[in-house]
Formats: sequence, C-alpha cells, structure tokens
Amino acid sequence: MDVRDLNHVALSVADLEASVRFYGDTLGLRALPRPDFSFAGAWFALADRSELHLIVGDGDIGSEGPRGSHFALTVDDLAVVAEMLTAKGIVHDMLTRPDGVGQIFIQDPDGHWIEFTSLPG
Repeated sequence: MDVRDLNHVALSVADLEASVRFYGDTLGLRALPRPDFSFAGAWFALADRSELHLIVGDGDIGSEGPRGSHFALTVDDLAVVAEMLTAKGIVHDMLTRPDGVGQIFIQDPDGHWIEFTSLPG
C-alpha cells in the first residue's frame, strides 16, 4: 500500500458555529464545500491539499465511531488496501461518501479511527 498524502484530519466539535468562527474568522482558514452528509459539520483547507473536517459530536471523542475524530490517508486503490487489510485479519468496511468518494475505516489498537480514501473522480 502506498500512501499518497494526508487527506484530512477530522475533529469532533460540540458547537459548530463557534468552531467555524474560530477556524474561519480567527485563524483565517478557507472554507471548503462539503458533501450533503446526514450530520452537521464544516470543512476547511489546510495547506495545498489537506483538509480539516469539523463534525458535530457529543464531546465524547470516539463515541461517534469513524464519523468522530480520525485522520484520513489518500491511497491510489482502495481495493488493494481492502485486500491487504483482509489478508492481515483487520476488520474494515468499504463505504462511499455522498459525493462518490470511496472510504475504508479501521481502528488502531487503542481505538483511534483511521480512514483510507480514494482520490475524487
């Protein structure tokens, strides 16, 4: 598996409006369009290609499953990643975001979520 890039970091937030003001107005991060998920959140640009994803949660990190705090790595081929994870006995689910981008979520030994994602398009 070849990791191409850090795709995004996701943070669970309790007050989306306050967090959007902080990251957008106070820190000056550029807001990005966000797919029409069934849960509230906001996206911001980090550097050239990485993103910050704010996701409304209950404040209990990890309680939202992979929707909560996680980091995402862009890979060339999700099928290759899925095969590798299966061969190593790592439980995973392959999902598709509302905008058609593929995702695989796994947990590390401490329960932290890691997402593998394909390139858009």
